[in-house]
Amino acid sequence: SYCRVGDLEMNEICIKTVKNIVMEIGETRASKTVKNMMGPFRSVFDYAVENDWCKINAPARISPTTWKELIGGKRKKKDLAQRIASPIIDAVIECADTDFRLRIKFTVKTGVRSGELRALLWSDVDFEKKKIDINKAAEKAEQGQSVGYPKTDAGNRPIALTDELVTELKAWRLLSPWSRDNDLIFPGRSGAMMGPNTLNGEKSSKKRGRRAKGLKAAIEKAAAKYPELKITEFTWHDLRHYFASNLIFNANLSVKEVAREM
Repeated sequence: SYCRVGDLEMNEICIKTVKNIVMEIGETRASKTVKNMMGPFRSVFDYAVENDWCKINAPARISPTTWKELIGGKRKKKDLAQRIASPIIDAVIECADTDFRLRIKFTVKTGVRSGELRALLWSDVDFEKKKIDINKAAEKAEQGQSVGYPKTDAGNRPIALTDELVTELKAWRLLSPWSRDNDLIFPGRSGAMMGPNTLNGEKSSKKRGRRAKGLKAAIEKAAAKYPELKITEFTWHDLRHYFASNLIFNANLSVKEVAREM
């Protein structure tokens, strides 16, 4: 049929599906070949949108940076895994402020996006089944933050929790002043949703008399305490990449299998 791509209707193809296609093609073809193939692919979707065969041009919605990461394949993930290897992550978690320690650990153990982490409620956790449901994400509003949907349709997913995370989340809930089912698991100081820049934080500045905050504070402290690790700056989103690289290199999953997990 003219409105199908393989076994899928064109209106069933989301950004996540396109990423999976790109990574699968990239396993057997050069990055330049993949890039050349995507031009016509976007054009097909342009035509499909014009003729109401689908609502969005999924390939066109993937940013140039993401295309580069996808086409780059395992090499970039391997470089990242080496740059923020496990001893570095352990050091950063150790040196993080108390209210950020579990946030970092949760992200590297689950691979959730920043917006998904900030929108999590206690009602999303099933301690008995040791899982958490990802079904929403924080997004920027005219004033502050609001709750929206995950980045892609596939973003709605359950994530298994390790015994360690279950234990630490239970302890966190007992200590938190916001522990009702409809409260945020990782709120800001007032119990409201954190902004997107709060997690990454700020660098310290002697000139401005500014103390480092968030992830950047933990990185600065870890770098000073463990100079032999040669810790360099990275972002909160890199923690998600670290999770992916661990699945590839330690759990021996393929890039396609990792994409399904995330």
